[in-house]
Amino acid sequence: MADHLSGTNGTAKKGATAVAELMMWSMEVEVPINSLGTNSSAGWKKASTGVKRAKGKLKFAVVAGAQEEIVPGETYTMEFHVDATGSNYYSGSVVIGTMGGLEVDMDEGKDISTEFTWESNGAITANGNVPPLATS
Repeated sequence: MADHLSGTNGTAKKGATAVAELMMWSMEVEVPINSLGTNSSAGWKKASTGVKRAKGKLKFAVVAGAQEEIVPGETYTMEFHVDATGSNYYSGSVVIGTMGGLEVDMDEGKDISTEFTWESNGAITANGNVPPLATS
């Protein structure tokens, strides 16, 4: 089972300090299903759920001198907002994985945005009026 979510704003924090604003985010919550047969399963496989995890992509605006760098391998507290109210969001600790593409304004030669992959470092929590993530 997987939940697929996305949004266009949010915040990355290091401790209590906001270090970057999200332009885009996506999240997939996975609950692996393991199947196995036992001597007592009468020839049928039994299914059991594994440990949940969330992962996805982030896109940050690059603003010279206005934010700290997001560094692969570092842990950040994320707020993944689902609307413009600021009170409906998912939050949790994530580890930044791969740094992806860097968009550049070809006319001015300035960096515009950069993308990263991420994976949850513990639970992702629903805040405000958003549905809970996978419960299985």
